[in-house]
Amino acid sequence: MRLSGEGKDTEIQVLWETNQIIPQTSSPVLYDGKLYVLVTKGVMVCYDVQTGRSLWRHRLGGKGGYHSSLLAGDDKVYIGNRGGSVLVIEAGEGYRQIATNQLESGVSATPAFAGQSLLIRTVSSLYRISGRGDRPDA
Repeated sequence: MRLSGEGKDTEIQVLWETNQIIPQTSSPVLYDGKLYVLVTKGVMVCYDVQTGRSLWRHRLGGKGGYHSSLLAGDDKVYIGNRGGSVLVIEAGEGYRQIATNQLESGVSATPAFAGQSLLIRTVSSLYRISGRGDRPDA
């Protein structure tokens, strides 16, 4: 959508819409001009935000369903599932999985950034993943 005008004269222009791949619980994420959308059963699609054109569609697989919202940053999209997997894909016009990390319990909360760290809450634990040289007290 695009807003035009000011005050009482503000109008909403619908640029594009879709009725396919509508997430049930996971919130989409907008990153670098692309909208990443994921449904509970693990089908993910990436749209060009300006045109609404689907850039790619991929079935992620995995166990337990996808309920947590997506997180994007540092040219990556992070995806957790209730089976305990956290997938990392490259943000871009093509699907490219960078890593799969298996945790000991399911992920249903949205991962979050905290400084230079990635926080992931599972059913039983809270994980803090940081780069080399990143100290917890820094």
